[in-house]
Amino acid sequence: MGVHFEKFHINISPTYQSMYPPAHALALAIGQKLTGVPWVGALLSTAAMCGAIYWMLLGWQPPGWAWLGGAFAVLRYGIFSYWVNSCFDGSVTALGGALLLGALPRLRRGPRTSTALIFVLGLLILANSRPLEGYIRGVTTASQDGAFHRYKGDYVFSTMPVQELIRSLDNVVPAKIKEVSDGLMYRDFMTVGLLLNDLKIKDETKDGETLVKDNWIYIQEPDVLAGRLQIFNNWSPAMVSDPEKVWIGVEYFCNEGDGLWTRTDEQMKKLAVEESALSKSALCSIPPCCECRKLIALTLAPTHVSMKSAHISTSSKTCSCSAVTECTVTITRTTPC
Repeated sequence: MGVHFEKFHINISPTYQSMYPPAHALALAIGQKLTGVPWVGALLSTAAMCGAIYWMLLGWQPPGWAWLGGAFAVLRYGIFSYWVNSCFDGSVTALGGALLLGALPRLRRGPRTSTALIFVLGLLILANSRPLEGYIRGVTTASQDGAFHRYKGDYVFSTMPVQELIRSLDNVVPAKIKEVSDGLMYRDFMTVGLLLNDLKIKDETKDGETLVKDNWIYIQEPDVLAGRLQIFNNWSPAMVSDPEKVWIGVEYFCNEGDGLWTRTDEQMKKLAVEESALSKSALCSIPPCCECRKLIALTLAPTHVSMKSAHISTSSKTCSCSAVTECTVTITRTTPC
């Protein structure tokens, strides 16, 4: 029976284990312990991040510029960002990076125990919040002709499946880790993006109706194939150039080669438009007879790719509807290289 209760973000079976690093959970646990409200942990980590950014800039810039950078961090990420309201925000990781980069110039001027401890603390935070992005500073790859190439950078991350990553390591992998890696299950994913003039579902406020505040809406209706709706406006206003429009992603969970995956971009576009308009929740006002004169089809591999080159191709179309003056359709598929 357990397979019927699987969650999309749980990636180990039969042992359940979160795929999220522990530092974010620790911040929430601190908030829960201190006040009984986990969100306070996200608030404290964001405040600590802003203070650490100011301290970091003092090591590199005059106090005036450092103050300006710290104020920008408070305004941009402490107020006008979802980080302060998210349980997997970037504040904890940015805190670690700021401590590390702030300690670096001070250590160059002269070794001090306190500064070295701050450097180590920043490194530990990065290792336990975003290990592949913040802890690794370089990677060596081998091409098909046998040549080795060393790539250095401030951030390094792997988008290949963990299963393939473990199998490609030259070092001896512990048997338990290999067993867990071999047991990982993967699936493919498609997103059809719709740029709408309006979304029917609203939040009722004292000032009237506003755009619903959810980032994701899960769709449980058995008569539609879409599994989730994402509202990009609620992630960040910067994701939508026109604030009067609503940018949504109709998400489909599938496996490469199945009936959904093998549909053409045109068929997926039509399906998303029809399901968004005809589902019982009446998400938007797009009629099913909508004819599209231009198509936007984006093919890329954001998650399930190896460290070989990913193939990206783009073409575009625009769709003109009677109930919606203009909607743009984007289709994103995860594909192996």
